[in-house]
Amino acid sequence: MTSRRLPDETTRRLVARAGGYGRVIAAGSPSEVSAPARAAFLAKFEREVDPNGVLDEATRAALAKSALRQQMTRVSLARVTKSRRRREAAAGRTAEQPEQAPEQEKPSMTWQEFLANRGLTGGE
Repeated sequence: MTSRRLPDETTRRLVARAGGYGRVIAAGSPSEVSAPARAAFLAKFEREVDPNGVLDEATRAALAKSALRQQMTRVSLARVTKSRRRREAAAGRTAEQPEQAPEQEKPSMTWQEFLANRGLTGGE
């Protein structure tokens, strides 16, 4: 039995990309290709908000849209939290040690001095 050598990663990616473009060409547009997946994804949220199917279509769709937004917000929060932890770990800090705000430059003069230098006084 002869062993078959698999193509390298770059070749696999290019072949997959070409296949994806061919699929889009056959379907007519990228949105047509992904429409069934988007519909199934939204249907999952519709089942979550109305498991018994008792709500009217408009209400169920509105609640499903809100549930989808909630989920996407959770995903964004998890991404930001992970990114922050990774950044803090790279800087040698832990989550218990909050990031210190950069020290503000002290103004070279007070507001009253600023106005006086320009011939403007606070009371006039």
